[in-house]
Amino acid sequence: MISTSKERAIRALKESIHAAVQRILKEQLDPGTKRDVEKIVQKATKKEIDKALRTTVEKMIKQQVEKEVDKVVTAAMKKETSALRDDMSKEHDNLFKDKRLKDEVVDISKRVMKRVYRELAISSPHVIDKIKNV
Repeated sequence: MISTSKERAIRALKESIHAAVQRILKEQLDPGTKRDVEKIVQKATKKEIDKALRTTVEKMIKQQVEKEVDKVVTAAMKKETSALRDDMSKEHDNLFKDKRLKDEVVDISKRVMKRVYRELAISSPHVIDKIKNV
């Protein structure tokens, strides 16, 4: 769960605190005071390690949650996109099954082509200029 560099850092912190405690304990302290000092140091060490672990775990959970959310959102978007594409395709097919609609599209296209041809026949440069400006 925790990377090796963090484990090493925690281990080094623990060892340095333990060494400091040993130096203090080797001084002329009575046994009761030594136990109190050891308890205090153990609590402080445990708090620091817990804090480091908690932040690391929180970061890992946050990253995992973000990955999962991205996966879910991407899957939902793909599903919606394919559903929309299918609906549009069905609607397109339904529209162009009607013979009357096809005929209307053909008639409009013919009229547009005739007008363009007429305009080009009368004044080609003028029409071309209009097309560029549009």
